[in-house]
Amino acid sequence: MHLTLRNRLGHGNTFHPPGALKGLIFDCDGVLLDTLESNRIYYNAILEKLGLGPMTPQQLAYVHSRTAKESLEHIVPVDMHYRIPEALKQVVYARDILPYQKPMPHLREAMDFCKAAGLKMAVATNRSNTMDRVVQMFNLEQYFSHVMTARKTRAKPNPDQITHILHQWNVKPQEVAFVGDTDVDQLTARRAGVLFWAFGDESLLADAHVRDYRHFMDQLSRVLPACECRCGK
Repeated sequence: MHLTLRNRLGHGNTFHPPGALKGLIFDCDGVLLDTLESNRIYYNAILEKLGLGPMTPQQLAYVHSRTAKESLEHIVPVDMHYRIPEALKQVVYARDILPYQKPMPHLREAMDFCKAAGLKMAVATNRSNTMDRVVQMFNLEQYFSHVMTARKTRAKPNPDQITHILHQWNVKPQEVAFVGDTDVDQLTARRAGVLFWAFGDESLLADAHVRDYRHFMDQLSRVLPACECRCGK
């Protein structure tokens, strides 16, 4: 069973054999949730409060993978940084932004699949104080043993979130894959020594690429034959 890969030194071009994979760590934005539109609305709303125009496509790509603090400091001119706290007070996240967020198609099927397969699961995200609300809103608590955020450890691409999870799980880095969708996730995985599975972006350097969660389940079913779940088939 082969996937479309961008080979990395020391890695082959297939998923690892059955028994090698013990856990999966997921990024949030762009992997668990489709949040590109909500991120655009959120940061553009703040820029509007500051009297600034909307983000460029390049700025949107940046804020999609960074912490809120890094993002705001990037898109707001330095001489206006002192006004950021006041602008933040005028945008109510739960009211103005959360309604635009939605789980990726077939996410729950994939989570149930992994749970049935006995895989450990966790989240590593550069969100800070919104992640707990998101997990509860979409009823994802049952799947993740740990939800690591930029509020709990240093933000990605620092590997702290991943290494903390590995320590808590008592597993080796090569027994875990990090599922992400940005160059920040790619670098985080490399620094932590775990496998990197790129979600939806074949331009990333990864051990494996998956198009969506149906493809994700299909590939896992081939290396986890004992799992009773079969991608809804």
